[in-house]
Amino acid sequence: MFDFDGTIVTEDILDVVCDIVEKKEESRLINEKVRRGELRGLEPLCDRINFLKGVSYKKINEKLSKETYLRKGTIELFDYLKKNNFIIILCSGNIVPVLKFYQELLNIDYIFGTNPKMNGELIK
Repeated sequence: MFDFDGTIVTEDILDVVCDIVEKKEESRLINEKVRRGELRGLEPLCDRINFLKGVSYKKINEKLSKETYLRKGTIELFDYLKKNNFIIILCSGNIVPVLKFYQELLNIDYIFGTNPKMNGELIK
């Protein structure tokens, strides 16, 4: 079982995908306040997810395909684990559309994350 942000990737990927709607800096500032203990609970996460209203799974994939932000050695590690019949689970507070990209990229068996409201392929 693996954590996601800061473990297998080098950036907070929710900040990265918020750049699709030019809200990366706002997302980053909210995230910093959470880390300093100035904001608590689910509301800051919901605020960051709400920046992505109307963004499609396809747009997220396009953004992450340009740069994956994977830590050095992640692909080799996951390849080794799969070849040796390990079941790979990815857990995160990040949104499922982001985690699905990495699930496909790294051949991850199961993902657990935040399910935003969706309207088909669009975040609601």
